[in-house]
Amino acid sequence: MRRIDLTLLPILCCVFVYCYPVQSKEAASTTAGRLFYLATPSLGLPSLDKETKVIVSFLTPEDGVMISITKQGVDLKQQITLTAMTDYLYNVDTEYIERDGEVTYEWALRLFSDNGYFCVTVSISFNRESTDTVQLLPVAGWGRQYYTVHLRDTFSIQIVVDKGPVNLTVTFRFTSMETSLRYKDIYIYNGDEKQFLVQAQGALEISTCRRSFGKSEDATGTRIVGTANFGVLSFSCHGVTNSSSCSRSDYVIRGLVAEMLLPQECYGTEFIVVPGVLQLEQGFIIVIASEANTDVKLIYSKEELVMLSRAGMSITIDLLQEVYLLRSSLPVQVVYIQRSTCSDKSEGSNVGPSMGLLIPTNLFYWLYLFSVPSAFNVSNFLVVIVELPSLHFIQLDNQMFSNDFSLKRAPNNSIWHIGYMSIDSGAHKLVSTQPSPFGSYLYSTSYLHPVGYIAAHVNTECEATIMTMTLSDKKDNDCDRFVDEEVMNEKDDDGDGRIDEDTKAVNVLPSKLYEVYWYTDQGQWTIWEQWQCTLDCKNSNFFRKRFCQNSSADDKEVFCLGEKEAYKSGDCYVASSCPESCPDYQWAINCKNSCSNCVDPCNKFTGRCVKCKEGFKNTDLGCDKECDSGEFGIGCMGNCNEKCGTDCIDRKEGKCPNFASSIGNSEMGDSSVYGYVIGVLVVLLLIAACYCAYLKKKRPVYVVTKPINARPSWDAYMMIPKADFETSSRRSTAEEQKEKSSDKSSDFQKELLKNGGNQVFVDDGGSSTDHPDTIKIFSVDTSKQSESTSSN
Repeated sequence: MRRIDLTLLPILCCVFVYCYPVQSKEAASTTAGRLFYLATPSLGLPSLDKETKVIVSFLTPEDGVMISITKQGVDLKQQITLTAMTDYLYNVDTEYIERDGEVTYEWALRLFSDNGYFCVTVSISFNRESTDTVQLLPVAGWGRQYYTVHLRDTFSIQIVVDKGPVNLTVTFRFTSMETSLRYKDIYIYNGDEKQFLVQAQGALEISTCRRSFGKSEDATGTRIVGTANFGVLSFSCHGVTNSSSCSRSDYVIRGLVAEMLLPQECYGTEFIVVPGVLQLEQGFIIVIASEANTDVKLIYSKEELVMLSRAGMSITIDLLQEVYLLRSSLPVQVVYIQRSTCSDKSEGSNVGPSMGLLIPTNLFYWLYLFSVPSAFNVSNFLVVIVELPSLHFIQLDNQMFSNDFSLKRAPNNSIWHIGYMSIDSGAHKLVSTQPSPFGSYLYSTSYLHPVGYIAAHVNTECEATIMTMTLSDKKDNDCDRFVDEEVMNEKDDDGDGRIDEDTKAVNVLPSKLYEVYWYTDQGQWTIWEQWQCTLDCKNSNFFRKRFCQNSSADDKEVFCLGEKEAYKSGDCYVASSCPESCPDYQWAINCKNSCSNCVDPCNKFTGRCVKCKEGFKNTDLGCDKECDSGEFGIGCMGNCNEKCGTDCIDRKEGKCPNFASSIGNSEMGDSSVYGYVIGVLVVLLLIAACYCAYLKKKRPVYVVTKPINARPSWDAYMMIPKADFETSSRRSTAEEQKEKSSDKSSDFQKELLKNGGNQVFVDDGGSSTDHPDTIKIFSVDTSKQSESTSSN
């Protein structure tokens, strides 16, 4: 920062805020605030605290506004009265306080008015060598989640609380892996998550500012989440940036850099980046993502695209002397950094670094109050970012803008135009009489700050109040993340397809988009799909998409705000075969995938086809999946259980198992099941009966009607060649054949033959196993057989 006499008037930039939704009374219809907190000035400053000076500047548009200044734990209770459009300076006592460790607690300074609204800017300096101004954010603009921004080398995070206690969860991010913090008896390292409890009207300091600088310590991206709203001030106590014009690195000017941060609830997706034309060193911006996989596009004479893969991740982008349009797929925080100059240059160019918030276009307002210093001989400029038709309604101090006020259009045919004009010292009022929102910054060689903004919580769950909206109520009535963006003129001023929303008029000229949005439920986006190539071989860019879905269980139509597709530069179809040249039934880059299971050729880019062959499914990817258990047929639409009563044995035609009969598409009732079981049992019984009969038929039976000879001969056994036996059998007379046995239990026919004076029993059921051409002949013991016959 510039080396100045601290008795001189600091730069005053008034912040206009409104937080939606807000429950507190003081936020009912304000453009400033009634309640502010300031952390004890010695927090975050080095051992030179005894030489620290803190000046608080108050500004109000009303006469007679009384402000009470109090602090718990000390006998401090003062009251001041303000005059409209007049700066009031208040010097804060900065008695040095000894600290134990680098994480400490303290009471905060409370600034409150019950009869009017005011804005506050604080100038903090130490050792008369370094100073910066902080725009305080009223309690109504606080949030529950923040990501910090710092410069190297040392840093400080100051947290202030109104109503408490508030439980804070801090996830630390250090750019140097060697960085650690001492808290009581422990050390905190990169990635550690710690809990802190801050009482009502209290403050918490997390600081490395008492260390010697030069270690490149930086805590950008540290995440702070609280159980209730709180405010955060970010300090870089010995802040320094790189400078290409210094002959030696130790000649770069260091200085105190401070800013009160916007909560994540106020992050945006569109920014106009306006580097000043007077800066001695080109500045840069720091972009921090609030959510993972955030795409950031910077548009100027060319386009740059980068992805922030995790929440809290940041990127630094160097700026040229151009106007930039920055857009992101998800809300981000953007901070402008003015580079340090060199101590080996002339005295007038010894300027330290500075940090200023860039405001998203959806937080622009139509009324600003601010003050320009007159302490030193420098030029101050006002930047206005406005839609061209609204320029003619803007007044500075009740005077219309000069006709020679030149404008430059933002890139990409944006609706926004940017103009510069010099401005005198003193308090000023900048207003659109229409009214229509516009943005504005104040800058000089050593700073760039917004003159105001609306701290509306546009990134939280929103309850639409579009049926009860009022003009300029500083609320996001229609839940589109824009505040008071419409003018009551029966026109679609913001190009969103709706007419005069956020005004007193309700649906003056209803549009299709309005009707779709209002009469459908708010949906929820799915996560983004993976990046993929487009369907154009001449386009090497990647794209991805997401879908708007109903988060509830009903089937109501839903509407989601935002884009469903996103694009980024890539190398699709570069040094590879484009799918257009693939033969039928092949698809993807280099024709690496097959869709031979499709009935007709598939789309060569996506693999999608109309219908799958029997036994396959998944038409989205070339029918690459076989039917699962229980499925069969074209597209696996057949149901095996309905057809067979069990799973199929074939996935193409749905063939049933052998024991299962087809029962069509009808259900199998109890009677059908019983009949099926009975039928099976009958078949089994028949098979068993036939088998038993067969066994009985195979059993040999011996019957003798007359003795063979007188000599018992049970053991007589002989083998006669079959051919000889058959010859002798044909010579036997019919008289020698005896009648069949009267034993009805036998099912086989027996023959009694006479051969050589001997009667034998012949088994004609088969051949001997000893020789294939022999027949077994058995002689019978006549004496025993005769006894048996007689007894019967």
